[in-house]
Amino acid sequence: DDEVKGCRDCLQDTFAADGIDPLMLQAASCFNIFMNVEYLPDGSWLSKPPVTNAGDYIELRAAMDCYWALSACVLPSAVEGSPTPLCVETYSRRAI
Repeated sequence: DDEVKGCRDCLQDTFAADGIDPLMLQAASCFNIFMNVEYLPDGSWLSKPPVTNAGDYIELRAAMDCYWALSACVLPSAVEGSPTPLCVETYSRRAI
């Protein structure tokens, strides 16, 4: 099979591998942190070149237990032709 899986397909595979119904992944639950997506009036979307730069980052804090998964888009228009490295760091809960 030469079909390239998209980022949503990869997330659904991860859900399934962890015993979670892939249908639980709703479009509204996807948070495109570093993607530049234009949503058009007809409901379609256009993936545009990123506006972020190397070294840009975001810090998130979970206020409760949560399940999170990450997938990188492989669409040429979203990654200017080639995906770049991504670093993810997780920290243990600390006393507040």
